[in-house]
Amino acid sequence: MTVDPLAKLRDQFRKKAKEEALAIRLAWAKGAEGLQDVEHLAHGLAGAAGIFGFVEIGAAALAVDGRFAAGEVPREEEVDALVSAIDGI
Repeated sequence: MTVDPLAKLRDQFRKKAKEEALAIRLAWAKGAEGLQDVEHLAHGLAGAAGIFGFVEIGAAALAVDGRFAAGEVPREEEVDALVSAIDGI
């Protein structure tokens, strides 16, 4: 049997990502006041998700983070896609 050396870290990522999905929802609901939090959370998820094999979360987080990096506000659909990807793990 092969042991996954990242299993414990992957489980910790899942738990933290679920908490961050809630934080993203709450921050997004604040409008302009919460955008900095959404940006920070999406940026962190974009980097970490791929390390643990959560490609869909990584791609969705990168889309949101990319909007912020371009000086834009992400579309609601992009934020929803990120939260949905996290909800799916």
